[in-house]
Amino acid sequence: MQFGHVALALSIATYDWSIGNALFCLGMHYLPNTDSLMVKAGWDQKLIRGAIRLESLLPGHRDDRAPEVIARDPFWVEKGGFHCTVTHSVAFAVAVSLLVSLFSWEHALLAFVAIISHYAADIGSTVGLPLLWPFTRRKYTLALFEDTGWWGREMFIGYYRQPMAWFLETAVLGFMLYRFWVI
Repeated sequence: MQFGHVALALSIATYDWSIGNALFCLGMHYLPNTDSLMVKAGWDQKLIRGAIRLESLLPGHRDDRAPEVIARDPFWVEKGGFHCTVTHSVAFAVAVSLLVSLFSWEHALLAFVAIISHYAADIGSTVGLPLLWPFTRRKYTLALFEDTGWWGREMFIGYYRQPMAWFLETAVLGFMLYRFWVI
């Protein structure tokens, strides 16, 4: 889902409407995609090594391979590398929400719902999301539309050539318009 992300974030903000909450929900909704910026900046290998260290702290996740070998594991290098891994897990949503809760419980709830709704929008892609990372690397998908990449013009063009994309985007836009009508 591409433009539907905006409609989802604004729909969430309508439950406690203000311009500030709308901007906050947009920011939180797009937060998981900052991983693509990290890949573009060349920071993904450092982040992958850190994530592997975190995984190794969990019972039953000891891996005797060298970190460089583990970092080349298909989980970390397929479909854009670090993109759609750690930042697309429930653990990430919980961690961000707990951090936000230090300032506001209301905003922590908005952050959690905004991030989880991002996953709901992305789970239709064939790329899959590791929702239960770091406990498992299994990726979940509904396979409603083909993955067309994670960056650039081709991603948008490829996505909007698929009929399911138009159906999903129309449904989300309709829900957003309904929420605005309600408030």
